[in-house]
Amino acid sequence: MAELADAFATGVVDADENASKEAANRQAVRLMARLLGLRVRRALRAAGEDPAALGRWLGAVEVLAEFERQVRSNVNLKQAFANLVAQWAERTTPRAAGAARGR
Repeated sequence: MAELADAFATGVVDADENASKEAANRQAVRLMARLLGLRVRRALRAAGEDPAALGRWLGAVEVLAEFERQVRSNVNLKQAFANLVAQWAERTTPRAAGAARGR
């Protein structure tokens, strides 16, 4: 994901000599967060009244909020994206009945 954001930012800077790489990176992060937010909204809608599915996707909301907090706190983008991916997988992967989640 960090590579996608960097590629987007590089494209913006290459297309406009007055563009700021930092601003383009922030724009890329906002776009990715919006896409993930759309994914969460659709999944929550599809979850209906399934408590396990609702719990997974509400966990994804928390993960996305933490990612945004890290970005605002100027955490290295590669680290913030790596944490996002790891936590997203942890929170959204369906568990077998009776399986414990390692923390």
